[in-house]
Amino acid sequence: MKKKIYLNVDDYESYISKNGHNRIDKNFIFDNVQSNLPNFLNLKEEIFEGIPNDYVIIIDETDKKFIKFKSKSHIEYRLDILKEPSSDIWHIAFSEFSKSFDDDYEEQTNRGESIDVFSRISWILKDLKMDVEFCIGPSSDQRKNNIYQFMMKFVSKWEKRYTDYYDGGWGLFFKI
Repeated sequence: MKKKIYLNVDDYESYISKNGHNRIDKNFIFDNVQSNLPNFLNLKEEIFEGIPNDYVIIIDETDKKFIKFKSKSHIEYRLDILKEPSSDIWHIAFSEFSKSFDDDYEEQTNRGESIDVFSRISWILKDLKMDVEFCIGPSSDQRKNNIYQFMMKFVSKWEKRYTDYYDGGWGLFFKI
């Protein structure tokens, strides 16, 4: 049985119109439900309106930006935004700030603050006003992929596209 990912109705219809099917891959299909979460959680607003926060740009070059910010529990994180060569696509990665730039991004922190971290990242990306297309790629950790794909039900005009930039062969592309 395939797992369902719920999208708002407009994005579901757009995806079906463009792709002719409701499959994201062999394991997941889209369904056209507004949300299966209680309205009082306000996840859409919290995640994608973003949580204003102080951040520091550590590196600001033409092809990369490394940004330091803190979560609500005062854990320091690093947001890495890397420009794909010969394009205007910027790839997003993030980890705890204490990890080396060479460390693998795969390890989860298991701190239970993914909504808070994504909300802060969303606000930072909006605040940077880059006017580019962003991409977040798949992880070898299926739990992370589930979080990314879950979040896309709250974003309009995103697209899962094939790319050789990631070993998984795909990425979630969006503008913010």
